[in-house]
Amino acid sequence: MLYGILKWLHILAAIAIVGAHASYGIWIVRASNYREALPFTLRNVAWVDQRVVFPAYALLLITGFAMMGIVRAWQTAPWLLTGLGLFVVLILAHVFVYRPTLRRMIQLLD
Repeated sequence: MLYGILKWLHILAAIAIVGAHASYGIWIVRASNYREALPFTLRNVAWVDQRVVFPAYALLLITGFAMMGIVRAWQTAPWLLTGLGLFVVLILAHVFVYRPTLRRMIQLLD
């Protein structure tokens, strides 16, 4: 039962992350046609990123480790270690590339 709930939360967090990231491009492209709307749109993208995506990353990591603790045999599985490595790369790219770029774009428009 606990594993099923954790898996559900894990998948829900992944959907929130992918869905938000997929929508950013649509929002920005639509707003780029209306220069006065672009700062508002970028601020909202930053808000969603900070209030939805980053907590979803945390939930994804927590539920992933919790499921690893329940099913101990998977802790050394190559696919799991590869997934954790990709997760770290994604977080680093998000923190050190995406967020500063978004911040700079907002500053330039102000």
